[in-house]
Amino acid sequence: MEKDGVEKYILDKKLSDRVDSIERMSGGIHNDVFRVDTDRGDFVYKKHCDISRTFPDIILPEGRYENEKNSYSLMAEIFEEKINPEVIYFDDENKVIVMERLEEKNRADKMIDKINPDVFGRIGKALAQIINATSEKENLRATFNGTEFQELKYEYRYYKFITNEKLFKDRDRLMEKTRKSRRAFSHGDPRLNNLFIENDNFFFIDYEGAYCADVSLDIAYLMSEILVYYFNEPQELYKKFAINLWDGFVGEIKAVEIDKSLIRNIFQHVGFALLDKIYGVIKDDYLFVHSPEKIVEKAEELIINHDIDDINKLLAV
Repeated sequence: MEKDGVEKYILDKKLSDRVDSIERMSGGIHNDVFRVDTDRGDFVYKKHCDISRTFPDIILPEGRYENEKNSYSLMAEIFEEKINPEVIYFDDENKVIVMERLEEKNRADKMIDKINPDVFGRIGKALAQIINATSEKENLRATFNGTEFQELKYEYRYYKFITNEKLFKDRDRLMEKTRKSRRAFSHGDPRLNNLFIENDNFFFIDYEGAYCADVSLDIAYLMSEILVYYFNEPQELYKKFAINLWDGFVGEIKAVEIDKSLIRNIFQHVGFALLDKIYGVIKDDYLFVHSPEKIVEKAEELIINHDIDDINKLLAV
């Protein structure tokens, strides 16, 4: 899809009377994503593709559009305040979603030093509320049966790239446990570039990889995003992000017991997610400007050292 096709689509669907500008957005790794400025407001046009734009050898699983559409509906049921951009139009036939555009400057990774730490406390609480509301719901397992997409992540991102043999035993145990546990709804990719913060309100985007999964995953992956900054530059601000995220999650979770076994699983997932940012398919640009070696050492310690079982020990690695 190119700009002319997007303009024709917006006008044909009567979503606006005039299109002023169209720009392809950098976030479209797998899909066609455009910013569209119109006389009725600024939109994001997202078309789900069958083959990844960035990695054309990857055949993407079916159902990603349905996952995203159903996720927006589910989040609206769980939360009174919206935590997603407003959807303008769903097009089931063409697998297109048109939604309100959030300001790029408010993407969390672009404004990391300006974020109020209290926001991460509310995000941790929200992640727990999602688990509480969706835990052990058989109908959701049928709706969000995204195991193929998760296997794709195992293959290309989180675990299969490991070469340090000391990590193999923990990796294999964690993968096996995670595959078997499909307890609650998971966003699937809660990175900082999928999180927007405006006036201390937070919004998640990109739910196409959502599925019913192990409860460790979302909190672990988002924690790893924060630790990229903290382990490189141990500022008090980043420490507050991590502590508030954790305390918000632990203080709100009701559906599962936060025992040492679960904490260890979460922290090991954090370690593997950190390694993925260095060795995985999608590299973390921030790390390569700083010190990836430091992250490798700390990530491997998180995986191997089974005595790391609380947030203070995590931050002291």
